[in-house]
Amino acid sequence: MDYSNLYIIIPSYNPSEKLIGLTQALKKDFKNIIVVNDGSSSDYDYIYKKAAENSCTVLKNDSNLGKGQSIKDGINEALKQSDNIKGFITVDSDGQYSSEDVKNIAGELLNNPQSLILGIRDFSKIKLSAKQKFRNRISTLLFKLSTGKKCRDTQTGLRGIPMNLLEMALDESGKRYEYEMNFLMDAMLAVNTITVSVQTDSTGNDRTSNYHVLSDTLRVFARFITYTISSLSAYLLDVILFAILNQHLIPRIITNDAACVWISSSIGKIAAAVLNYILNKKLSFKSKAPGTVEFLKYLIVFIIKLTGSGVFVNLLKSYIPIPITLLRCIVDTLIFFVCYRLQKVWVFKKQAKKSI
Repeated sequence: MDYSNLYIIIPSYNPSEKLIGLTQALKKDFKNIIVVNDGSSSDYDYIYKKAAENSCTVLKNDSNLGKGQSIKDGINEALKQSDNIKGFITVDSDGQYSSEDVKNIAGELLNNPQSLILGIRDFSKIKLSAKQKFRNRISTLLFKLSTGKKCRDTQTGLRGIPMNLLEMALDESGKRYEYEMNFLMDAMLAVNTITVSVQTDSTGNDRTSNYHVLSDTLRVFARFITYTISSLSAYLLDVILFAILNQHLIPRIITNDAACVWISSSIGKIAAAVLNYILNKKLSFKSKAPGTVEFLKYLIVFIIKLTGSGVFVNLLKSYIPIPITLLRCIVDTLIFFVCYRLQKVWVFKKQAKKSI
């Protein structure tokens, strides 16, 4: 099979000598290999020198910018080298993926040029550290929560990226490990996904793992955290506007108490909805799509959020024998997650290019 129009991108930071063996094996079948030295210590220069001797293009960042940025840098370098690219394959530098695994991903990508290809590991056959287990559980939970889709290996570093996802790959938010999660969620919602079972060697991977449990987990959850802050901000605006309007402004115009409450409440909720939409579009989901259709979709989700609580509490209170306040809290929490997913997979869903 002809792999000449595919580019292999290997992001790396303080790699082990397994990177040398990986590039040595890959050069037998692939002529386009880009290794990104993401601010590694000079102690590792000999490894990158060997990679260059193995016919790789070696890029170097002066400081550690993160795995996501390294992937973007590799893609941009490939675009400089060729205008006839059929796809990209990202490969971790720790040697856990063999050249045969990479060839299998490459073959699937060439046969399915509109699909995302994922190399999936069998964790029952891999001895994982506590850090790796925690990372996998966190990422799997977030992925399911955000997309409703199941992915057995959200942390796979072996991915075939088709050209219809090029723009998404370059524009995706994040520079470190959160980039891979953000891209995977958006890509799996945008295109068909094909999984390929791979054999891995995880021996010694912890030594070269640069995943910081607290900071990188917060980055992975950044979208959801931002969404939560956006929702709280909108709620506070709703409450504050209602209090000001109902107590000080509307009574000067209308004397009917019920009308004052209704008008004040309506204005507060409309303002909150607009603020929540803007924050989610610009910050939570970073959508660049035209706003008219998105806003109409958002209004539907907003109505679900606005009416869902009362409807479901009234439906469930006769069947679930718990205090109604507790039932309201449970229902509102579920609606919160449902609305997050709807905005992720429908309102602000990113699209792949239809033609290349």
